[in-house]
Amino acid sequence: MAYMHATGSLVSGLLILLSLTACRSAALPSSEAPRPTAGSSAVSARDVTARPLTVWTVSALEAVDEEAPSLRRTIADRGGSLPTMAAEIAVVTKPAYGEAGIAAFLRSTAHVAPDRLPDLCILPLELLAGLRDEGLIQPIADPLLEGRAADAFPFAMRLTGDGKTLWALPLAVDLLHAIGRDVPVPGRWQDLPSGAPMVMPLGGAATPPELAPLLALYGAAGGDVAALPVVDAAAARSGFALLAAGLATGRIGLPQEGRSPRSAWNSFAAAQPPGAVVSSGAVIDHQADYPGMSWAALPGPDGPAAPLAWGWAVALTAREPTRAAAAVELLQVLTAPEHTADLLSAGLLPAQRDRWAARVTDALDRAPTPDYLSFVQGQLEQARGLGGIEHWGAAWAAASQVLADGGESGAALARLNAAAVP
Repeated sequence: MAYMHATGSLVSGLLILLSLTACRSAALPSSEAPRPTAGSSAVSARDVTARPLTVWTVSALEAVDEEAPSLRRTIADRGGSLPTMAAEIAVVTKPAYGEAGIAAFLRSTAHVAPDRLPDLCILPLELLAGLRDEGLIQPIADPLLEGRAADAFPFAMRLTGDGKTLWALPLAVDLLHAIGRDVPVPGRWQDLPSGAPMVMPLGGAATPPELAPLLALYGAAGGDVAALPVVDAAAARSGFALLAAGLATGRIGLPQEGRSPRSAWNSFAAAQPPGAVVSSGAVIDHQADYPGMSWAALPGPDGPAAPLAWGWAVALTAREPTRAAAAVELLQVLTAPEHTADLLSAGLLPAQRDRWAARVTDALDRAPTPDYLSFVQGQLEQARGLGGIEHWGAAWAAASQVLADGGESGAALARLNAAAVP
């Protein structure tokens, strides 16, 4: 993946290890002592450097190419470089989802070692409401960041605030859609060609990207994704039947490896299927290399499915005022437009709408075509998120696995109902 080189010099330093587990962490010391600012928000060097300012990030935001722009390096490079910044910043990478994921680490650390909590934490958008209710993230009162949050795509903003208070700043998003090879993506499921399957990821984990294809078809069949965990049985049965029949007749096929929209893109790029259900973040750096590619929303039984999207936000977890002030200052840096390449190198898209297409174009050596960027931005404007997925996602993942294994729609619905029972 080729990226334009960001200007500016990197601060030299060394990597340090800071984690309750054997996760990686990085910290770069600064040659300058931190400089307190004037006023009530000033942060003294003694207060801030008692221990390094700590940021927990996730593997999903790691750059695909080690030489590409990296959010991890951007964070670590800020040590000592801003007026109230700590001399060191420790960056700890956690798994993105699951029982060992970053939200689980945050909860367990708050319980057993609250003094080791991070100052900033990158979290799935879909989990923020629960973490807010548990008191694990802190409100953000900063005019600059409030303005950037208001500029986020609507689905992301809905998941990061309660209408009154900003609880996290949307950082990166991604979008589900379909692509075709040299032919248009059909608008209806029954118009998919037989014998040459569209790659459809099924059987994945209970995460937003891996459940999005199944849930998009459920929505297109008449189900209300926003009402989950309440299931519309008729819509679920209809959507499941389309998938089961599609696999049986060869209209759809599973990715060669993996069960995510990114895996479907890898299969599309490696072989010659006529189409795939993919994530835009996986495609956007390569779209210009496929002049015959078409794109559209996922086909549904009566027309295109409504778009689904997911993403990441940065939450303030520091409670001590001086550390919180330094963390907010770092947050201002991380969400600045010039760091768009950090997100694209991880296969994700910027969450803020201001100059969105221009920022993506400027950050890539080979930019996507304007019509593709317009499509993606329009879909993100309309997209719905998957809030609350941690409470009902496992049941849907179980049903998805039944379908991926060749099961019938009735068996998948029975598995959904059984898994949903407390």
